[in-house]
Amino acid sequence: MKQTRTFKKAMAVLLTVLLALSATALGSFAADDYDLTGATRFVFSDSKITVTAGDYTGYKISGTALTINAAGTYVVSGSCANGSIKVKKGTTDVVLVLDGLTPTQFRQTQG
Repeated sequence: MKQTRTFKKAMAVLLTVLLALSATALGSFAADDYDLTGATRFVFSDSKITVTAGDYTGYKISGTALTINAAGTYVVSGSCANGSIKVKKGTTDVVLVLDGLTPTQFRQTQG
């Protein structure tokens, strides 16, 4: 029962992020539909987020919390038991590609 509740929470958070990003004219596309050249890539683990630098530097990392605060293409993968992805309010033109991200329990954050 607890696993189901945790999964539902994680899915709700991911859907919230995707809905927020849809306001920036993000449609329904597969990762192959995007040119990921120059994308900044993040790999989540239970203890940290590893970054492969790309052309986009509008982000902040604190432990397993990722905040995106500028336009760009960001690819997120890995697995994390307690992490968060936040797109700062008012940030536009963000492409967030979830590439095999396995959320166990992500927190919803606002603003």
